[in-house]
Amino acid sequence: MHIVTLRIRIPPNQMKKFLSAARSFLGPTRVQPDCINSRFYQDLEETDTVLFVEEWRSRKALDEHIKAERYRIILSLIDMSTKQPDFKLYTISKIEGIESLQQVRLPA
Repeated sequence: MHIVTLRIRIPPNQMKKFLSAARSFLGPTRVQPDCINSRFYQDLEETDTVLFVEEWRSRKALDEHIKAERYRIILSLIDMSTKQPDFKLYTISKIEGIESLQQVRLPA
């Protein structure tokens, strides 16, 4: 699995425009082959900060997604940022669920 995170700071007067563009991006992205999820989150403490998270089953699908014309929306959102955006790409080899929490929290 591959996870992309992008943290962007948006000027308050641009937030409405930002959210409109972000919403237009999500629907078409979520139906792409190998896209697990695509979401935007707003920081509770720094309300001008938005976190974009995408999860992909394959690197090939993610790369094609980034090369697609529609990705220009994300690039335009990056251009709105008032600070240097923080982009990260994680490659995950193992995922554990709630049972890992239970193993740590509950005595054997």
